[in-house]
Amino acid sequence: MKKSLMYRFIPAVLCPILAMGLTACGEKVAQSAEKEPSVVTAEVPEQKEYSQEAKESIEWLRQDMALEENIAGAVAYLGYRAQDDKTPLTDWMKLYNMNLIEMMPFLLEIPEENILGPGYGNVYCIVPRDETTSLAVNYVTWKTTGTESHAEASEILYRSEYAEPVLVFVNTQGNAAEPDIEINLVANNGAEATWYPQVDEYHDPILPMNENRELLLMDFWYYGVVTGLEFPENLNEYSWWSVPTEDQIAFCNWVNNEWSIFMYQDNADPPYAGTVELYDISDMNYDLVYTGFWCMEGDCLRLEISDYNGYVVSGSFPVLMQPEGYSLHVDQDRETGVCPPFSEEGMTSADLWQAYG
Repeated sequence: MKKSLMYRFIPAVLCPILAMGLTACGEKVAQSAEKEPSVVTAEVPEQKEYSQEAKESIEWLRQDMALEENIAGAVAYLGYRAQDDKTPLTDWMKLYNMNLIEMMPFLLEIPEENILGPGYGNVYCIVPRDETTSLAVNYVTWKTTGTESHAEASEILYRSEYAEPVLVFVNTQGNAAEPDIEINLVANNGAEATWYPQVDEYHDPILPMNENRELLLMDFWYYGVVTGLEFPENLNEYSWWSVPTEDQIAFCNWVNNEWSIFMYQDNADPPYAGTVELYDISDMNYDLVYTGFWCMEGDCLRLEISDYNGYVVSGSFPVLMQPEGYSLHVDQDRETGVCPPFSEEGMTSADLWQAYG
């Protein structure tokens, strides 16, 4: 009470000063109120300003992801970068992924702060499903309990509720099944994925699946594969791919989502190199549908096959093989427009990959 009375008897000469102070305080409150929206927007970090071409490629990729509700993000394996490789990263990516970069130019514009890891090892690009997808990238160490190993996060490399594309360098701890990186994605639609980046012997990412065996991440490396409409009249235009030999495609199990193809080199009569079997695997079973003969005919895969009802498919289908030899691109017959059975309905080309077995 004494303090209250004392304040009432402050000399009048101080009143103007107090009034000025109150005015200043009022201005500060007003300024604070004006700035309040920036506190909210601060939770949404300013996105890297990509070129228009790069923005369009990201948007294109995200539109494809939006077609599948369970997809939380897209990934591409870009290759292995040696520890002593001093090539600028953008030049290194151009050397090994030029065709993909032409389709996805944002790869060369990912900012330095979004390039994660030691700068060597297996290189992956991770693209969140949309602008409201959260992404966490952690270093992990692997612990063994009994007969099982599990990963424990040891360091946060990246974390954002509004994630941008990132490049991640991944190494193993002497075990290819124990990478030192953990990827966690949670999309706004509820799709989520936890992934420990690995590739198989054909350099394809081993992607996580849900209980219904649906992929949770999309591999966009194949955007670098020419489409049926772009299939070259002049093969030199795509010199990084080449026409395979019969030896390169024989005795391999070539697959896509619905078909499995086996081509053998056996006692078929010339000009055929051997017999071929086409299995329908769409229902997770191997149902033999077509049998017949095959050979390479110039830059074409020649097929003469029929089903058990006598329906015949005959054609010479232009074919290219990816440099590492684990992917084929097969186009429709140039003269007749006939497509091989393993082409999807409405498509003029098909991609096949080597599978185990």
